[in-house]
Amino acid sequence: MNKNITPPDTSTASTLSDIPENIISVEEAADLLELQNQAAQGEQANEQAQVEQQAQDTINQVDELTGIIFTAGHILAVKFPSLGNVYTEERSRTVAQSLNPVFEKLGWTFSGSDFAVYLVAIFTVGMLVKDTKDAIVIDLKQQQDEAYNAQMEAGGVRTT
Repeated sequence: MNKNITPPDTSTASTLSDIPENIISVEEAADLLELQNQAAQGEQANEQAQVEQQAQDTINQVDELTGIIFTAGHILAVKFPSLGNVYTEERSRTVAQSLNPVFEKLGWTFSGSDFAVYLVAIFTVGMLVKDTKDAIVIDLKQQQDEAYNAQMEAGGVRTT
C-alpha cells in the first residue's frame, strides 16, 4: 500500500516552536520564518508606498488645478483688472480642493487627459461666473466714466 502523506501546513507558523521538528530542521524553519517576515514587511511597505503615492497625486492634482484657475483669472485680469481680486491664489486653491474629490470620484485626472483640461476650464468659469461678471461690470463702468469725463473736458464743459 502506497499512501500519500501530505506534510502539515507551516505557512501559519509564527514561531519556531509552531513547526514540528520532524518536518524540517530548525535552521530551515528559521529561514522560512525570516522569509515570511520579509514578505509581510514588503507588503506593508508596498501598501504604505501606495497610500503615500495617492496622497502625493492628490496634492499634485490640487496644485495643478489651482494653477489653472489662478492663471486663467490673471489672464483675464489683463483686460479686466478687478478680476485680480476675484482670482486670488487662496480662492483658486479653495475651488481646486473642493473640485478634486469630484474628479477623483469620477476617475478624472489632469495628467495625460485632454478632456480633463477642458472640463476644468468649464467648471472654473462656471463657479466664478458671477464674480467675473461683477468685476467686468465694474471695470466697464469705470472705463465708461473715464471716457465720458474725457469728452466733457475736451468739450470745455468740465476741467480737471
